[in-house]
Amino acid sequence: MLQRRPPCFVESETRRDGYPDAQEVRLILSSSDYCSSLDIGIALKFFVWIGKQPNYSRNEQSYNVAMKIAGLTDLALSCFREMKLGTCKPTKSMYFSIIASLCGKKGRKVDEAIQIYEEMMQAGLVPGKELVEAYVGCLCEVNRLSDARRCIESLHKFGFSIPLSYSLYVRALCRAGKLDDALALVDEAGCEKHLLQQYTYGSLVHGLLRQGRAEEALEKINGMKQLGFHPTVHVHTSLIVHFFKDRDLNRVLVTLEEMKEHGCQPTVVTYSALLCGYVRLGKVSEACDVFHRLKREGTSPDFKTYSMFIDCLCGTGKSEDAFTLIPEMLRDGIVPSTVNFRTIISTPVNMFNTSARGQRLNEVEEHNERCSGASTSEDRPLSASSA
Repeated sequence: MLQRRPPCFVESETRRDGYPDAQEVRLILSSSDYCSSLDIGIALKFFVWIGKQPNYSRNEQSYNVAMKIAGLTDLALSCFREMKLGTCKPTKSMYFSIIASLCGKKGRKVDEAIQIYEEMMQAGLVPGKELVEAYVGCLCEVNRLSDARRCIESLHKFGFSIPLSYSLYVRALCRAGKLDDALALVDEAGCEKHLLQQYTYGSLVHGLLRQGRAEEALEKINGMKQLGFHPTVHVHTSLIVHFFKDRDLNRVLVTLEEMKEHGCQPTVVTYSALLCGYVRLGKVSEACDVFHRLKREGTSPDFKTYSMFIDCLCGTGKSEDAFTLIPEMLRDGIVPSTVNFRTIISTPVNMFNTSARGQRLNEVEEHNERCSGASTSEDRPLSASSA
């Protein structure tokens, strides 16, 4: 039946009854998790076949792994429904896996996600913050705002504070481009408005800048300063990205000086914004200085930072400078990808591609937004002294 045996299958065949047990089935499925699509397909066929054999019953762990490697296919939903009809009960991690898959941009199934999320609530399982972010973010992107709000308003039953709950909603609205809805939500917060602003102003500033509403963003920043809250590193990084897009180097330098005055240490995302911004302005030597300063100050560049810098350099025809980064990557224990080499080799074709440099800044901006969300979503307000 199987055209090719999954890894670990030979060891499983040593059992007397000829069939692996539930633990071995889980290992077989897990070993295919990061293999080729052919291996995954064979493993899933094996999972279906073994479930039909006598004297074998699946357990929660094997179902969970099968749903994980099935990804966004209908088989994941089929496994989940079959499991509920049997003796196995879905665990919190299973609900998270299936809902996160259904909420993904590729193969999104919103109605099924809503149904399964409500089942999880009825089962009394407490949703984690990451699951709420994925679920509410999906609902905002497809304009199911009433469903998103109903989810947010139910979180207090599971111990979520009101500011944290609504900050998740505001952030999801900002990421979905529904900035006016987010601003209106904060304004109607009533007595919780001041605290909610502390949780969400970074997301709001970022969203305003992305929509080109810089004056509103600066007004909000100044308002928070008057309350004693200085911009976080992620807000500063958003400003740097915006000023580079406006080719306003003076305001970039002012922002950096303000960060220094308030002891706000740049992150690797901030340095990435500086690298791509300087290259976009044709200031390659300044970009190289920033890169070496990054390494001197102990903030090791990651693969994404190296790749962004390579792309930006190659976008201006500086393939020789880009190629010198390859040995540095290796010395830092980072393996260059084939895309890195292809980008360097194909530089003569792309040397006048200015749109690629703009795309690099957009990627930095999106990365900064994700980092900002992760850092401000804790169940506590910002403190005036910590900003």
